[in-house]
Amino acid sequence: VSVVDATGILRDVRRVKSPAELAYLRQAGQIADLGMKAAYKALQVGATELDVHAEMTYAMLKAGGEPAAIYLPVASGKKTAATHGLASHKKIERGELVAIDICGVCRRYHANLARTFSMGEPHPAVALHIKKSTDLFTGLTDRLYAGMPVNELTTYLRTFYEENGLWADRGWVGGYELGIAIPPDWDGPFTYDTEVDSGQASFESGMVINLESTVYLPEGAGRSMTINTFEFAAGGVRRLTNFADQLQVIA
Repeated sequence: VSVVDATGILRDVRRVKSPAELAYLRQAGQIADLGMKAAYKALQVGATELDVHAEMTYAMLKAGGEPAAIYLPVASGKKTAATHGLASHKKIERGELVAIDICGVCRRYHANLARTFSMGEPHPAVALHIKKSTDLFTGLTDRLYAGMPVNELTTYLRTFYEENGLWADRGWVGGYELGIAIPPDWDGPFTYDTEVDSGQASFESGMVINLESTVYLPEGAGRSMTINTFEFAAGGVRRLTNFADQLQVIA
């Protein structure tokens, strides 16, 4: 008997999901949407980041979800610039942005969703920057297809950022495979972004990925995050998360 490292083989196998796995991932996307709706409802001036975290976590668990493989960030004000800053007793103040990055989880399968909220009307320059970054997702599903070369997508993403004046302020524009995960991370082994040549890699039918559009903002406002999860199939591409992309203003 010999012991052989099968890591590479298992990574290839897990990349394309079975019908049962896809069913869990779709449920995970629905759970993520419920969590974000609960967070939106809980957001108010004077609430703490932990108050919001508690409501969204409870909503997802109540809907049959499970604890995510990464602690779910709820970051307000300048803390939005920290990708995985922990929710704290900090009170959310008027005029601040709040960035929330979550995964809905079903049978350990993760679907990723992140959104940015504003406590009151933001500075016009901030609002414009966020609008441009969220516009990346408008009509995107129709551009994606099973068999699509990864470099075709990353070229489109980079071109979009450059043409909309976001490239110099980019956080991360890319994504990774999603699937089954346990702590400390939900990222799959397959990743892509606008500054890496992916060679001959393509998005196969049965793959599930997230796509992150994150930008640093003017006026010292921090950073916005917009993340969605997509499933590739022979018949087309579907979004597994459907909470509105646009900046939500909390009066």
